[in-house]
Amino acid sequence: MTHQFRAELTTGARNRALSSGWHMRLVEGPAPRGVSGQLIPASRPGAISQDLTSVGLLSGAAESGAFGSVQSADWVARCGWEYSVDFPWRSSGEGRAKLIFHGLAPTASASINGHALQPGPGQEPAFHDVGALLLNGINTLKITLTPEAPPVPAGVNTPTS
Repeated sequence: MTHQFRAELTTGARNRALSSGWHMRLVEGPAPRGVSGQLIPASRPGAISQDLTSVGLLSGAAESGAFGSVQSADWVARCGWEYSVDFPWRSSGEGRAKLIFHGLAPTASASINGHALQPGPGQEPAFHDVGALLLNGINTLKITLTPEAPPVPAGVNTPTS
């Protein structure tokens, strides 16, 4: 579940990449103990295995991190993840504020300050007019990635072809 994701906020002639300060957390799925409830530093939405490895939650890291490490990453794609980034913004009166997504997965959803953004037009990049949703001060962008395959409860047999 790795996506080449980028987000930028544009207002008039100003462009601001939202490329640092991301965190992720598990929102659903069969994750090992130690992952649930953790706010994990992240490089960008969609780099789940890379980010889990860098903090020692997946084996393959040079050392075990503070959370311990898990041998297999099979569970990662069966989980839902929420990414968030806080960023400052001040209205400049230069025009409409647009949020531009590049590489947002079709199964992803996004919100700013708790307000859901409607899905983009189905082509890259996806544009959202967010001027009415931005606050003068700190704002929060959240991206939620749903599991690639729905979690299967333990003890349930799945049909085979």
